[in-house]
Amino acid sequence: MLFALLFGDASNGTHLVRVQQELLTMALPRFKSDALDFLKASTELTAAGTWQDPHSVSNDERADNVLLEVQFGEVEAELVGRGIVAALSLINNLEVNEQVLYARMINIEEATLIA
Repeated sequence: MLFALLFGDASNGTHLVRVQQELLTMALPRFKSDALDFLKASTELTAAGTWQDPHSVSNDERADNVLLEVQFGEVEAELVGRGIVAALSLINNLEVNEQVLYARMINIEEATLIA
């Protein structure tokens, strides 16, 4: 489902009228990043995490994290973004198992990537 939302087009049976470009950024521990290896055209950045859990259950002091960035096309009603959040929640609950799986989406005004 996540693959179709991010990369789907008519060649693989996905029919979405994408009207704007957005950038999805996800942060997760490097040793758990294999769960998202199916993402094509993603940029991977190294990041040190300093998450401080208010309940002291899962503090990370300089944890070896990775940021994954993927540019995707969004539809008029921004339903692709909502689907991405739902898909990432499922992936986190079934495979990644992070207390907080951080992801954000921002609108891209201009880019050199032509879709």
